[in-house]
Amino acid sequence: MIEALSAEESSDIILRLRGGNPPRRMKSIFVETRAAREILDDVRVKVKTISEGTEPAFLIMRATRGAGKTAMIRYLKEEFEDRVFFIDLERFYTSGQDLFHQFVDAVGKSVMTEAVRHISFDPIKAYKVLSEEGHNGTALALAGLLEESPDAWNWLCSRASFLPRLKCGLKLVRNVREVDALGALATVVRVLARRKPVVLAIDELELTFNELGERQRSRLRSLLVGLINYQKFSKILFLFAATDNVYEMCFRGEEAAAMGLLGKTAGATVPLDLPEKKEVGRILYRVLRLYARARELTFSEAEIREIKQEYSKTMSSALPRDIILYALEEGDKKWEFTQGHERIREALEAASTKIIQESDVIRLGKRFEEAVGVLLAYVPGGEFPISQPDATDEGNQLRSQVTGLGGFQKCIDWLLRKDGKDVWIEVCITKRRDSTLPSKKALAVLAKTLYNDGSFGLFVTHNYERFPAGGKITKTILKFRGLEKRVHLMNLDEEEFGLLIGIVGIDQEDRYHAARFFFEKTGFVRETEKLINGEYPLFGTSWISQHRFS
Repeated sequence: MIEALSAEESSDIILRLRGGNPPRRMKSIFVETRAAREILDDVRVKVKTISEGTEPAFLIMRATRGAGKTAMIRYLKEEFEDRVFFIDLERFYTSGQDLFHQFVDAVGKSVMTEAVRHISFDPIKAYKVLSEEGHNGTALALAGLLEESPDAWNWLCSRASFLPRLKCGLKLVRNVREVDALGALATVVRVLARRKPVVLAIDELELTFNELGERQRSRLRSLLVGLINYQKFSKILFLFAATDNVYEMCFRGEEAAAMGLLGKTAGATVPLDLPEKKEVGRILYRVLRLYARARELTFSEAEIREIKQEYSKTMSSALPRDIILYALEEGDKKWEFTQGHERIREALEAASTKIIQESDVIRLGKRFEEAVGVLLAYVPGGEFPISQPDATDEGNQLRSQVTGLGGFQKCIDWLLRKDGKDVWIEVCITKRRDSTLPSKKALAVLAKTLYNDGSFGLFVTHNYERFPAGGKITKTILKFRGLEKRVHLMNLDEEEFGLLIGIVGIDQEDRYHAARFFFEKTGFVRETEKLINGEYPLFGTSWISQHRFS
């Protein structure tokens, strides 16, 4: 299967694997372990059951974080998507309304419309059939899809207040209320199930759960219990993925016990156990072959055997995530040995010279911001960076607590999630050396850092070497003690800036290794980790660290 992939496709998969984000299409690289085969068999049985009967079913996949729950769900989707409507939600919701709207949005307008046409091409007839057994407003909106009404689709996948009158004469109606949400969802499921069964897979329960307060956690647990207990669902399999602690709190807690679910959940739980020793070797082999495909390298059988032996000696982890990263590191070593860093340096210097010559200061600032975004995509332990997170709410909150602050920048350049921590990153450049950071940018980052617990602020600059002394920034820092330890400034010198800006001008397949070269030369990752680990400020009682790479 790997041989069918192009070098570009292989590189894209590797990039996703580095970030802990399995590719959407898994069959080419997925290793069917014993545990994976057992889950696959269980899902086959459940799908057959719901296909032939009228009852819903549910299955809970329980596993350690990093064991491959997301990869397993994506593999199942690829395996079953021809036989079922497989809806994969990457997060869960505490509101039944939001779950309903996101489910419909994930199904898609064209698929949903075709499912309604399977009942009738006439909106009135379709509405009559759907409203007999289902939620009235949902039946009306589904009928509106036959008229290609954008209002009907907007009603189904958002919280639009009312549905305007349709051409066929059906009257407007209020949107789904929380009390009706499961009934509305069941109505949509029944429409789809007339064509083929439905699988609703809900991943990352842990991430959702960890973001919530106790009241919202209780709502989430209640919604999960409600989904499993709701009597009007048919021909649907609910597939949940949960870590051990979330499993205990959501499926074995008080709500589940009060609703008589403990026996049901115990019988519907299947563990995703870690790979066995031989399976670890198969995963290493598969990833190394993928790497070789991406880089046009060759790993001999002796090299692969040595890598497997070394892993078994030095690594105790059987987590697929750790196995994959180890294989990628071994691939990197071979590629670097083959190519060498000097080629990367030459490519970066040539690209940066061209970019700097062709850009005015505004254009150069945009390329600098773009370069930092590319760099962040390769930070070890980091997720894909998010561009332009909004800072309006936090900025307004800060202005309400600190008088005389004035304006602030409305968006931050980048959000990096590293090792479970959020780092708000602002990129700044000027031609004048030893400049002071603009207050509007600084206030936006301070506000995002202050009002998002456990997060940090980082300025990546060129020629901005200092924070403003006194005034708005000092007033903010003095009011909120401890904030000074959560914000850091990294100023790049001419050479470092040139290397970084060049990353946007080199070939895509060289960017990962260019990023590693930059990290090693500048200590960028080490500095970010020091910030996250609370090792700043560095200089005595100074309320903000002023670090410049040497």
